[in-house]
Amino acid sequence: MIIKPKLARYLCRVGHGRDLFRFCISSLPSTDDLDFQDARNELDARVRSLCEKPRCQFGEAVATLNRAIDSGLTPYSGTCNFFIDALVKFRNHELALMVYKRTTQSGILPNYRSLCALIDCFLHTQKLKFAFGAVGLVLKRGYNINAFPLNLILKELCQRHEVGQALELFGEMKRNGVCPDVITYNTLINGLCKAKKLENALELWGEMEAMNCSPNLITYTILMDGVCKEYRVDEAIGLLDEMREKGLDVDVVAYSTVISGLCGRGSVYRGKELLDEMLEKGIVPNVVTYTSLVHGFCKMGNWKEATAMLSAMTERGIQPDVVTYTGLIDQLCKDGKAKEVMDIVTLMMEKGEEPSTITYNVIINGLCREGLVPNAFELVEMMRGRRKIPDVVTYNTLIGGLCSSGKVDEAMMLLDKMVNGEYDVEPDAMTFNMLIQGLCKEGHLDKAIEIQRKMVERRNCSNLVTYNMLIGGCFKARNVDKAMELWQEMLQLGFVPNSFSYSIMIDGFCKLRMNDTAVGLLYEMKARGQNPTLFDYNTLMASLCKEGSLEHARKLFQEMKDAKFEPDLTSFNTMIDGTLRAGDLQAAKDLLVDMFERGLSPDVITFSTLINRFSKVGKLDEAKRLCESMVDRGFSLDAVVYDSLIKGFSAKGEMDEVINLLRQMASKGVVLDMKITSTILNSLCLDTNNPEIMEFLPTFQEEASKGTSISCHELLMRLCKSHTELQIQSDWY
Repeated sequence: MIIKPKLARYLCRVGHGRDLFRFCISSLPSTDDLDFQDARNELDARVRSLCEKPRCQFGEAVATLNRAIDSGLTPYSGTCNFFIDALVKFRNHELALMVYKRTTQSGILPNYRSLCALIDCFLHTQKLKFAFGAVGLVLKRGYNINAFPLNLILKELCQRHEVGQALELFGEMKRNGVCPDVITYNTLINGLCKAKKLENALELWGEMEAMNCSPNLITYTILMDGVCKEYRVDEAIGLLDEMREKGLDVDVVAYSTVISGLCGRGSVYRGKELLDEMLEKGIVPNVVTYTSLVHGFCKMGNWKEATAMLSAMTERGIQPDVVTYTGLIDQLCKDGKAKEVMDIVTLMMEKGEEPSTITYNVIINGLCREGLVPNAFELVEMMRGRRKIPDVVTYNTLIGGLCSSGKVDEAMMLLDKMVNGEYDVEPDAMTFNMLIQGLCKEGHLDKAIEIQRKMVERRNCSNLVTYNMLIGGCFKARNVDKAMELWQEMLQLGFVPNSFSYSIMIDGFCKLRMNDTAVGLLYEMKARGQNPTLFDYNTLMASLCKEGSLEHARKLFQEMKDAKFEPDLTSFNTMIDGTLRAGDLQAAKDLLVDMFERGLSPDVITFSTLINRFSKVGKLDEAKRLCESMVDRGFSLDAVVYDSLIKGFSAKGEMDEVINLLRQMASKGVVLDMKITSTILNSLCLDTNNPEIMEFLPTFQEEASKGTSISCHELLMRLCKSHTELQIQSDWY
């Protein structure tokens, strides 16, 4: 049957075009009346019409194409390629793959554009191997491949953090004559920056220039973000200047990137200058620009500037977002103002910004740090009321807060509720570890080990942190056998002890005066490729000096310097004290010189140690000179120093000096404690030949809390009356 053109047009006009088309398609196999070519043209027009905006009736288009193929009509290859391309543009990747499969089964060969779309489909459906296969198909079809499809694969590899494989593909591109474009370089540079391989990214940027591929605005923005995250903000400013020199239009993203970097480094006012520069050039700041500056001023504690920046932001019609408010809340919590943040939360809600779970977690953490755990639980209920589901971080924070407040039993109850599914949140390794830490701190070692066994039962396998905490708890409980048992268990499970693991063991054995074992662990640590810390050396040297093993301590001190560990003030104070205890005054002076040469200034402990030891050996003139030096450096003489001097002068019978020292103490308001009181009493009792000595003694402040005064005579009388209760303690030697 022949359908006249006028009739066909009429049927289309009155709304029966679809029925007419179906009739034509269904009649094709059994009639020769309709020209086959016209049917293909009609199919092409129909498919293209269905793919046009704004209708995009892809489902109907697929059905139309399937009916045509089922009826024996082979579509044009252009129709199929157009359809696949349209589906990919609208991100209907699964549908595009279906159409590709159906058309190729019908013998229709895809063109280059369709094959590139196919690569995109495979990447979006997480089928990377198939994407590489599609590249091979492009080459097999005889097409000269360009950078476009390979850029798609490079992007996917970088998003998967497989930058090494991306660089390999990049090398293959160049070896096979595919010229990388600016998108290629931008993709790789971005991937390298995110992988914290900034130097490689900068090398690639230099290669761009050599390949006559000019970096664009995106290139510079990526690099500026990369250097800012490495705190190399000066380089970011240099890149910004270079952009201007090359005539590139610096946009709000580029400026905001540098401003964020400056604020992160603390150069907030320099960031504000860049904001002013933006405004002068007519570049409108965005929420990221202002948020960076608000957070920067908050970190400085400059709330006035932060508030002014918020006002300027809203005046320009830029609404602070949840990130802006959360940053403000975080800084308030860090400043110990967790109670005040609820005003910010109220403001957020009034402005239509709903606090996120992260926002609530920040406040809960702040409340717990201030010991306001009940308030934190109230906030959790508020979260639930606003349909914000507390996550594992929320509960971990609460458990940490309870443990810090000594409420370990309540923390265990909270864990039980999590385990029993009451909160629909599964505990993770950190949940268990926080509770173990709290139990060890409170001395409940058995309960801590029981929790660790629960971790194993629930397949929340113990990690190295778990064992480090448990071993530390064992040493605190002086349970060496259990500590060693856990150490062996840790090794058997394949955990490699880190430097913190060894530090816990070394410190534990030193406190138990098992110095040989502690030293052995230091050398085992080195043998396993772990670097000892300054804390390890200082701990060992202090323990060795206390037991009188000065030579061994000196050996470690030298080893530390040979290993290019710079000794700190604690190192020198430890060695000076040990050397003086051994009576080697010259060696102690040499250490003091060495300390000065390294740019270290003595602190109160250094002076107290030297004064104490010089007083004991009767070198009182040197002790007095050290006191003068101590005062010149801005330190006040405390009761410990006076105690050493009084003992030294009274031992030599120089009571005039003792009285002068007592007068100094009284004039400077030194509060008498039991130790210094005992020293004074001992000194006065030694001078039995001078009954009038009491007339020369000053009046002291008795107790800081009472603020009352007491004369030395009253003090002596009181002490003599209660001599049976007072045990005079002397740390003379």
